[in-house]
Amino acid sequence: MAVSRITLHYEDAPEGAKKNPYKVPNPKDLLEVARRVAQGEKLKGGVDIVFCSDEKVRELNKAYRKLDKVTDVLSFEWHEEDFAGEIFIATAQTERQAPRFKNNYSNELRRVVVHGMLHLCGYDHLKTGERTVMRAKEDFYLKTPVKPRKKLVTGLKPAEKRLKSK
Repeated sequence: MAVSRITLHYEDAPEGAKKNPYKVPNPKDLLEVARRVAQGEKLKGGVDIVFCSDEKVRELNKAYRKLDKVTDVLSFEWHEEDFAGEIFIATAQTERQAPRFKNNYSNELRRVVVHGMLHLCGYDHLKTGERTVMRAKEDFYLKTPVKPRKKLVTGLKPAEKRLKSK
């Protein structure tokens, strides 16, 4: 079964920002790589990919993982028949860390999308063996580099509040 839908959203955008407040480049490429992971790993159900601020990810990280710090990507599995889960991406953190991974912003976004999708597929990286498998999967799905483009996505919509209450 194919993924029912993968959608891109934004959340907690600066006041007054209407179109693509996080300047997400190459949305079609991000959707394509997410679909490739979902199909390759036979992920069932929809996925929402949410671009947001460092503050939002830090808040979620503190609430759900008890870690009071920003990270690049958080994945939340839903285990529902029609909805696999959500991926929250801190775009500023992703852009800051890109040089550390020898990436530009566009390719680092691809990497964190793949990373988040693999978490929704049940992969983790807490132990050395798990980390080796997950990195090999990341490399596999990222093997086709994306050429940076200037065109930005303009049709992102505010994210729905889907996170389950604690």
